[in-house]
Amino acid sequence: METSGKEPIDHVVYSITSQGYAELRNAKSLLTLHERTVLGLIDGVCPVAQYIPFLSEFEPVVYKIRKLENLGMLRRAGMVTREAVQKFDAQVHSQLPVSSWQSISAFDQQSGFLPLGS
Repeated sequence: METSGKEPIDHVVYSITSQGYAELRNAKSLLTLHERTVLGLIDGVCPVAQYIPFLSEFEPVVYKIRKLENLGMLRRAGMVTREAVQKFDAQVHSQLPVSSWQSISAFDQQSGFLPLGS
């Protein structure tokens, strides 16, 4: 699936594909270490917005995720509501400790997860 690179993907939940798992086991992978690390962290539960504050060493994270999707190593599993992402972003910018943040995930009904194809 080719993505334009223009639409925001912060609310998208990705899952790794069989091609992505194969690439992680490929000793001769052409992916960079950062790209492989991002690929290995995708869990099919959290939206892109939830990875960004924790992966600052891997910037630009969104670019890497788009590349992995375009290579067929990631697929879109669903999305969470924009409101959930906005609430999460507000927590990130607050003075609250990380341990008190409410996560947004495919398993949390409060986050408004919308699986694709339903």
